[in-house]
Amino acid sequence: MRCPEFESAYVLDDHESAIKSFKRIVNYYSPFGILSCYLDSLISKYQLTDVMSGIYLNPEDIREIHKEHEVGSHGRTHKLLSRLNEEEQMGEIIGSWEYLNNLLQSPPVGFCYPFGTPISYNARTLKILRCSSYKYATSVEAKPIGVCDDIYQLPRYDCNMFESIAECL
Repeated sequence: MRCPEFESAYVLDDHESAIKSFKRIVNYYSPFGILSCYLDSLISKYQLTDVMSGIYLNPEDIREIHKEHEVGSHGRTHKLLSRLNEEEQMGEIIGSWEYLNNLLQSPPVGFCYPFGTPISYNARTLKILRCSSYKYATSVEAKPIGVCDDIYQLPRYDCNMFESIAECL
């Protein structure tokens, strides 16, 4: 099933078209969990558990970062919010807040949308955030912040775009 609203996903990424197509299929069209299932199988098959444990932050890493920097929420399981119903979105958004609040003994104030682009969240997402304890939310819509009039849709530049940003300076 093709959805025209998702066709613009990853158009700004500087990847080969096959990679863009793969990312779009996995994130927007496949059943949730299928990629995790495949990755878990590959990690197990090739005995990469030790390698993978060094890639992701553990609770102690998060506490250490929090000593010097703000740690914001990014969803409980990094699901594409625009594909979830309101209850599922609440679980992702509020569950992430609760996890960080319990871990850091300090409530997170910021939220960053998983996948970050405006099509990765929707009006339900904004409603939940506005009724929550979050003070702001950021996307990776690349535009000057002065153009933004919504504290729950603050634009910022994707850290993966630094090379193209440097070219603009």
